[in-house]
Amino acid sequence: MKTYYETTLPHIQPVGAVFFVTFRLADSLPAGVVARLQEQYQQELQKLYQQDTPPSKEILQSEQKRHFARFDRLLDYHPQGNLWLKKPEIAKIVMDKLHEFDQQYYDLCAYVVMANHVHVLFDFGKQTDDIPVEVELSIQNYTPLYKVMNLIKGATGRSANLFWGEQELLSGKKITTTTV
Repeated sequence: MKTYYETTLPHIQPVGAVFFVTFRLADSLPAGVVARLQEQYQQELQKLYQQDTPPSKEILQSEQKRHFARFDRLLDYHPQGNLWLKKPEIAKIVMDKLHEFDQQYYDLCAYVVMANHVHVLFDFGKQTDDIPVEVELSIQNYTPLYKVMNLIKGATGRSANLFWGEQELLSGKKITTTTV
């Protein structure tokens, strides 16, 4: 069972854990800003590892929190790109999808839909409640966070683009869309 994967940052996904997830619109931050933030994070990690003793788990977590806070501040206080999630119809698409999978893959603890990003708190322990301890978890009896996020983001992006396509036909205006 895959509990670790890496994109621009490593993601450890313990089975049955509680996850705080932020996902954003594709154009919510310029690529150069994202690259600069990633570079800053890597430089900070390098400094920590160049010390005489390796950094503790707590120090690494603290640095990761600072890194996330930089992203979050930019998303909150310097919104850029299309603010599609500010539109009630688009926000509702996201909220409906979060609720659709509630109790199937997770317990939906809390969420907030912002103009250009979404914060969600999921408890994936729901999936492990009925699995006996002696049964090995597999993709057949447990759906990891990264797969659920693909389902949520793919479905909301598609629905939002379909919604805007219908609006475009009704208004006769060309609307540029982005996926959620």
